[in-house]
Amino acid sequence: MHPSGSIALKLARVAAGEADATFTLSPRSEWDLAAGHALVRAAGGNLTRRSGEPIFYNQASPHLEQGIVAGQPDAYAWLQAELNRLNVPATRLNVPAQSPLRAGLPAPLGSSPALHVRLGAGLCWPPWLQPKAT
Repeated sequence: MHPSGSIALKLARVAAGEADATFTLSPRSEWDLAAGHALVRAAGGNLTRRSGEPIFYNQASPHLEQGIVAGQPDAYAWLQAELNRLNVPATRLNVPAQSPLRAGLPAPLGSSPALHVRLGAGLCWPPWLQPKAT
């Protein structure tokens, strides 16, 4: 699939059979997913959180704090398995400027207005935020 920047377009392409599957690391909002989710389901496909959990709409917070995986059943299962096998992060979290996670980061990262942490399968990026084994 070619980069489009739009998860709604990617989901429409999966539903139309122009792509087999897609995934994101970035959190999304309900309004970014709802129509595409309906299209993918109507075409016989799946769309879940990266963890495999279903997506529920009209929740107190309209934001999903985890990426998603979508596709036709066989492609969805293959992609989900490959993402897990390769330890691809399940989400990307914004780290606010006042967060203690920024303490001790090498310059200029500690002062960057846009710092994100990627988490998944026991791994963390950037690597210096990885919890130390005890």
